[in-house]
Amino acid sequence: MPTSTVNMHEAKTHFSKLVQKVEQGEEVIIARAGKPTVKLVLIEPGEPQTHVRFVKSANATTNNIKVPLVADSAAPTPPRKRRIGVLDGMFAVPDDFDTMFEKEIDEMFYGPSEEAK
Repeated sequence: MPTSTVNMHEAKTHFSKLVQKVEQGEEVIIARAGKPTVKLVLIEPGEPQTHVRFVKSANATTNNIKVPLVADSAAPTPPRKRRIGVLDGMFAVPDDFDTMFEKEIDEMFYGPSEEAK
């Protein structure tokens, strides 16, 4: 199996070509500062896939670089559907809901009213 090593800049620039090489059976290694860091491999059919979430780095020097945060061993779960009306009829909203405790709240912010003095 032929092997090729590329630097990080070349990998970013020609990523789709590198993927094609891997699909053709070639081994591709990506190096950072001349040191081998990552190996691109082909996922075999039926092999469990790992999903990686990415976040922006907090490091000021690499602010625009995304780094892996967490690797999940299973596919992300889809959001659950919301059930509308599930609590219908189980409680009642008072008619004065919008003005409840209005005096008390005003007193907390503005002090006792003239009527209370």
